[in-house]
Amino acid sequence: MLKNKKTITLICTAILAVAIINGQTVNAAISKTLSIFRAQDLKGVTVTIDDIQQIQSKLSSGQGEISLEKMGNIKVQGGQKKVSSKEDVKSITDVTVAFPSVLDGVVPSVNVVEPTAIEFTLKAENVNEIMKSYGATKLLPANIDGKTFKIDFASQVTMNYSINNKPITIMETKSPEITVPDDVDIDAVYDAVVEMPIIPQRLQSQLKSMKDWKSTLYIPVIESEMTEVNINGAKGYMSKDYGNSEENSESAVIWYDKGIIYVVSGQVDSEELLKIAKSVK
Repeated sequence: MLKNKKTITLICTAILAVAIINGQTVNAAISKTLSIFRAQDLKGVTVTIDDIQQIQSKLSSGQGEISLEKMGNIKVQGGQKKVSSKEDVKSITDVTVAFPSVLDGVVPSVNVVEPTAIEFTLKAENVNEIMKSYGATKLLPANIDGKTFKIDFASQVTMNYSINNKPITIMETKSPEITVPDDVDIDAVYDAVVEMPIIPQRLQSQLKSMKDWKSTLYIPVIESEMTEVNINGAKGYMSKDYGNSEENSESAVIWYDKGIIYVVSGQVDSEELLKIAKSVK
């Protein structure tokens, strides 16, 4: 059995990130050797609790002993977390921070995660062996071996408010930017990932039907637990009143607008949270 199932999840997530969190090619002059992608929209992929359980069950059945070191090299730069303030984050250059007008009279605690760059160089043969251990027949292209992929994350600003001793958290960041070597067939990578046998057939069908996956950030939307909402003309997704009891029930909403991803969550009912979200401008 695998020594660390989290390793598999990490690698699958990294590959999936390159395959799905993409965007349009920018600056043709520089993209002769590299393709640069950034998501321009946010959409949901419907996932059921049964889908999640199936994936967990199939992951636990994988064979072999492969370490992260054998699968490739990952290099992380930046990402330092620091305490900031509402005034200081106004000077951040890579993310234009917006604030909730309905909470103007409340002073939040603010944290900033500085820009982060993650480079990963896959050892294709080793990764394909793992995929085969889960029954995969369509594998990653051999020519991605030794190629370096890069994901750039912009600053992430988190503001923590308190209303009547109930926490409200607002997170803002840009969609990640993916840099892929130009001679890598990203469509072949995508096909290999979505046809992994660990992905339930119904979910595979959704992934295969996506025509805009190179310009859209897809997020898992739990069926019957999340609903589509409108935030000032931008499409978002809300999970309503989840929790163990009425006292600690929470709501959360995520949306994408003009290049920025917003997440608002807190121990308030969904209607109040939606009001806060719509005031973020």
